[in-house]
Amino acid sequence: MANNYENVLSVQGDARLVLQRLIDMAPANGDAARTQGWIDELNELRANFWENAETLLSSEASPLRPERAVRCFNEALEAYGKPALIYSDAGTPTPHMTRFLKLRDRRTRFAIPRAFGGLGSALPATIGAWFASKNHRPIGMFGDGSFGMTVGELETLVRLQVPAILLLFNNGTFGWIKGLHRLKGHNQCFGVDFMPPRGQAIAEAFDLKAWTATNSEELDTALEAAFAYKDGPCLIDIHVESIADRVPPVYSWLTKRGRNPLSIEAEEVRYF
Repeated sequence: MANNYENVLSVQGDARLVLQRLIDMAPANGDAARTQGWIDELNELRANFWENAETLLSSEASPLRPERAVRCFNEALEAYGKPALIYSDAGTPTPHMTRFLKLRDRRTRFAIPRAFGGLGSALPATIGAWFASKNHRPIGMFGDGSFGMTVGELETLVRLQVPAILLLFNNGTFGWIKGLHRLKGHNQCFGVDFMPPRGQAIAEAFDLKAWTATNSEELDTALEAAFAYKDGPCLIDIHVESIADRVPPVYSWLTKRGRNPLSIEAEEVRYF
């Protein structure tokens, strides 16, 4: 314990049992005033974070920024008002969703298989999610690299009529790997670029309902239609900036670029 982080207090044990024991030890009628200062500080930090993030979340730059895409999704998910099971592959959606995604429904879950990248997992995961709980809308997020690995699962989604919403972050590159290449201080990227797929055409060939979004207005319209669609799976082909173009909010990456990864300032960090 304390191998990765310097802990104030290391407590080894089953997470559920330890938490339950702590709850049992806490006084039944605690004095809220004792922690009010801490709560106020956290709320102030949170407010400052979102205030600083506004420039990124509201950007209308072209190509579509991932941060702007997250805001579009946040608003669509909130308007939907029902629980969802969201799965994301490693890549473009990962760092920006983990930093800016808002889950207002306590029943909604968000998962990313980070071990060894997990490319190609989100699309088939929506099938398992639907059979695990048909009270939750399955949503899959993946880049075009992942899409190419498991595109055949679209047939399974259609045949089983899984009402999944699939978000393809399309930019013609293995962005995470290309970003790592550039992070090492050179631009000699190898084996990471390819032709961007025609996501909508591919989805429609498998008989999915599909849309293409190249800006926030088109994405808002497509997301509204996708959440309202109930006749099977659907896909939105989102043409978005690659994380190989700007350093994403990844702790070790920002550290390597000499930035404070815990800073709440909205800053565009470049590789070169």
